[in-house]
Amino acid sequence: TGSKVFVIDAKGRVLRLHDEGLRFAHSAVMLSNGDVLVPDTNADRLVELDASGKEVWTSASWGGGTGLLSDGTRIDYPNCVQELAGGRFLLSSRYTSTVLETDRAGKVYWSFKGAAKQHAPRRLANGNTLIADSDGGRVIEVDAAGKIVWQFSKGLRWPRFAQRLANGDTLITDSSNNRIVEVDRAGDEVFEYGRGVLSAPYQAEELEDGSILIADAQHGRLLRIGRDKRILWKYERKPNPLARWLSLPGRLENGGAERVAGV
Repeated sequence: TGSKVFVIDAKGRVLRLHDEGLRFAHSAVMLSNGDVLVPDTNADRLVELDASGKEVWTSASWGGGTGLLSDGTRIDYPNCVQELAGGRFLLSSRYTSTVLETDRAGKVYWSFKGAAKQHAPRRLANGNTLIADSDGGRVIEVDAAGKIVWQFSKGLRWPRFAQRLANGDTLITDSSNNRIVEVDRAGDEVFEYGRGVLSAPYQAEELEDGSILIADAQHGRLLRIGRDKRILWKYERKPNPLARWLSLPGRLENGGAERVAGV
C-alpha cells in the first residue's frame, strides 16, 4: 500500500499526484485522452485515473466484475501496459508469462506465451512485438503469428525493458548487470552505460534529442544522459536517514546473516 504515481516537470516540481488506492504502481502511461493508466500490480488490475485522481475505469470490471478476460483467464502481476490504436492495450501479465492485446471490455485479440515472466512488451511500427523476456535472459521480437524473428541474449542478466530505436538498433535495460546496452541488428554492442553508476535499472528510453532517460531503480532516481555519457539531468527524492534508521528492526527473531560478496 502507499504506492504513488506523479507527474513532474524538468525542475522536479510535482504537477499531478495520484496516491490513493494503489497497491503497487509498477509503471504508468499517459493516455491520449489525458488520463493516466496504471498497472496496479499487487491488485492484479489496470486502473485509469483522470486529472483529479478519480478512478474512471478498472480491469476489475471485466467479466461482469470477476476480472475474467474473454478467454477465461485473469491477469496476474501486470507490470507494464502500452496504449494501442482503437482503444486497445498491450499488456504484460508477468506471473502467467503472457503478453496480450485487449481492450476495456476484456476481449483478447492476441496473446503470446513464449516469454518467461516478461517485462515491457512494445508493439513496433512493423506490427511485431518487442519483449524483454526477463527470466529467459533475452530480448525477442515476435510477429503476429508468435514466431521469433529476432532475438538477443549475449551477456544479458534479467533484462526488463527494450526499445527499438529509429536507426534499427535496440536499447536494452540489462537490469541485473546494472547497465543499459544498445545492440545493432547483428547483435553487436554499439553503446553501453551504467556499470558502477546504475543499480538494477528498470527502464531506459532514448528521447527525441538523442539523450537517454533512465529509471535507476535501486538508487531511487531518474537520470538523463547524453551519448557522451555525461549526466544532463537527474531527479531523486533523497530518503530521510532518521526514517530509514527507525524502520530497522529493534531485534531479530529467528534471524540469519551472510557476508555479501565484495562488501
